[in-house]
This record gives sequence, structure tokens and C-alpha cells, in this order.
Amino acid sequence: MIDYEDLARTKLFSGISPIEIARLLDCVSAKCAEYAPNDYIVEEGSRLSAFGIVLSGHGQSIRTRSQ
Repeated sequence: MIDYEDLARTKLFSGISPIEIARLLDCVSAKCAEYAPNDYIVEEGSRLSAFGIVLSGHGQSIRTRSQ
């Protein structure tokens, strides 16, 4: 579940009320997803049509060498 109060305290959503954040995320059809440790969220070279925000935990960007 998204805590809009927490999001309102971030730089990205600075100056936007929790209610406005909820409306904004609804307009862009935002979704929550959970990943297990060591799961890949996106692979290098993949075409993307969306972006994500890490709400808790952390992620790691790894560049692989082509063979």
C-alpha cells in the first residue's frame, strides 16, 4: 500500500499534497509491485514504456559486458 504522506515528504513530490499525489498516481495508472531479493526488475537493453520509484528497500544497477 502506498503511503501518500511519506511520498509528500520526498523531493520528487515536494509541494504536492497527499491527496493530489493520490490523484496524480491514479491518472497515470500507477501500480505497486514487490520483488524478491536478487530479482531482476528490468534487463539491460530492454525497451521501457514506464518508470518506477523504489518505495522501500534498494535496487542495484549492473552493466553486463556483451560476449
